[in-house]
Amino acid sequence: MRTLRELFCGAHAGLSLVSPLPTHPSARWSSVEFQAFLRFRLALPQNLPTQCVRCGSFQDPFGHHTLCCIPCGTYGRHNAGRDALAATLRSLGFHCRTEVELPGTHTRPADVLVHNLGNEPLTAVDMSFVHSLQPSHPTAAVTAGVAAEARADAKVKQHAQQCASRSWAFVAFVRETTGGWCKAAQRCVQRVARTASLRSGETRADIAARLWLVLANTRDRSVAAQLVRARGPTPNCHPSGQQMRIEPDGSAPAATAPQSAYLQLEAAMDTVADADVDEDRGSGAPREPCGSI
Repeated sequence: MRTLRELFCGAHAGLSLVSPLPTHPSARWSSVEFQAFLRFRLALPQNLPTQCVRCGSFQDPFGHHTLCCIPCGTYGRHNAGRDALAATLRSLGFHCRTEVELPGTHTRPADVLVHNLGNEPLTAVDMSFVHSLQPSHPTAAVTAGVAAEARADAKVKQHAQQCASRSWAFVAFVRETTGGWCKAAQRCVQRVARTASLRSGETRADIAARLWLVLANTRDRSVAAQLVRARGPTPNCHPSGQQMRIEPDGSAPAATAPQSAYLQLEAAMDTVADADVDEDRGSGAPREPCGSI
């Protein structure tokens, strides 16, 4: 429990629970998503099968495998964060594009390419999402931000030099499922707030707070959606998860309960998964295996 307290105390880690949530229909949480996220934050067992319904691997009752498993939607949560950042930047008056190739190459380091951010004509923001509680990074399980910094360092080594050769600034914008952010992402948010404040007259603090809330809500809801999706249509619950049986549609368990709500959610998530874009597509880097950062 001490480990989880450390991880969940990262900067801006609990905004979705202590701030008013967005009211736009596309950003609203369902009750079953909110229940799943609360159980994740409280380190309570999820209502998960013992075998992953997506890859067939053993699945722990707390959902840590789910949050590292590519078939369970890791690229979907990446794309949700990318789109939320781009939409918020546009609302602040920035011109930005998504999934932009570096000129003269087949690499795509810019999940979001931002024009005139600070003193930089073009800034490539490379979004990434990492789960802290995984065996590939033992130190990440005790300190918020360690896994994010490790992923950010890898991104910088991969893309920064190429971007600099084309006069692009490069920012590795890495988030952890438990709430930590890499330092480069925190500096980027402050730069956005400073530039937008000069244009609009709104205070930097207000702009930064709004951006953090949007990003945190998107991250946390993506985590919840993954945990819900991993339940499968007929969950064979882990023994330690029997104390709270909740069907995917939020109803009480019943032998004849309809699965229509789950199937609708499943179809929607499959549509997102089919449209997902690999964050490293075109770089020559292979997709990362389950459990890697």
